Amino acid sequence: MALIADAVIHAYNFDPSNYAHERYSRRFALGTYSHHKLWSPDDPQYILKESEFLLDFDEEDVAAAVFGESPIDVAAYHATPIFDFFKDGLVSMEKGARLKERYPRRILFYGAVPLVERKQAMAILEEQVSTYRVDGIKFYPALYVDGRTIATPIDSEDIALPVIERAAELGITNFAVHKSIPLGPTTTDPYRMDDVVVPAAKFPDLKFQIVHAGIAFTEETAMLLHRFRNVYANLEGTSGYILRKPRVFYEAIGMMAEWGSYEQIIWASGCNLSHPKPLLQHVLEGSMPDDLVEGRGCPPLDDRAKALMLGGNLLRLHGLPDTFEPGFEDVFTRMRKTNPQPWSRIRQRAGALA
Repeated sequence: MALIADAVIHAYNFDPSNYAHERYSRRFALGTYSHHKLWSPDDPQYILKESEFLLDFDEEDVAAAVFGESPIDVAAYHATPIFDFFKDGLVSMEKGARLKERYPRRILFYGAVPLVERKQAMAILEEQVSTYRVDGIKFYPALYVDGRTIATPIDSEDIALPVIERAAELGITNFAVHKSIPLGPTTTDPYRMDDVVVPAAKFPDLKFQIVHAGIAFTEETAMLLHRFRNVYANLEGTSGYILRKPRVFYEAIGMMAEWGSYEQIIWASGCNLSHPKPLLQHVLEGSMPDDLVEGRGCPPLDDRAKALMLGGNLLRLHGLPDTFEPGFEDVFTRMRKTNPQPWSRIRQRAGALA
């Protein structure tokens, strides 16, 4: 059976001791919690309490939900460089490194390089490749400092393009850039798609994932997929709409598949933003609405399209096989046999902390 891959997982640290901004860190945390509820099924077992969500997630909490409580085989852990709001960047490198070390067969590890100053960015890149042995690099398009937005586009000739070029020399071919969702009070323009054009054209052998594709600027994203076959739509966040607003989900992926192809769309849960299991079940059981196929020309979401979105594309980008060897077994295959409840490890730990 082909492997199922989740293109983004996180281990957030929303503990108040990690707040870096007096005014906006808690707002950020509560906003993320509101989306956890929006992008979860209307079922209390899948919705964490605020006290269970606004804490420092252990990476094993997330691994248990992804691999032990859900039929997911491989996942990409994305560290984040959100130091303007959280002291450790919100999703730390150290947690990802521990997951990669413990479960090398299951974890792809994306480092996080802030594009603020060239020398600093180069040093961080070198360290993440040599010390952490990352499989990809994550960029963010802006940060908030002293009451103003500082854009950090991935097409800057003085910082981003040299960093991407150096990463390629070090063997990194996969890049992900946060888009669509402005963070805190930052302005909207940096989260548009314009800055993806130059690196996609300049480096045709590298792959660029637009993270949160389909939440906003969907038409612009679809045009990018059409023009550049090395640009991919990463559905973190967007995937959650299938639970309560399925039409939003199907319209987004339908437009992107129409202008691009299902070979450029990559499914992601964003766990611990959402529990992966119900999101995955709805994709496996769902189909593109007939009126979108017949009236708008959206390609049907058939078994081949689902196989590409749910693992084939991400595994191909990283040169990984689409199956484990016969008889593969680990702690998570054994955990699945016990039929654990959702968020079992998080709730046990949160209860112990109460």
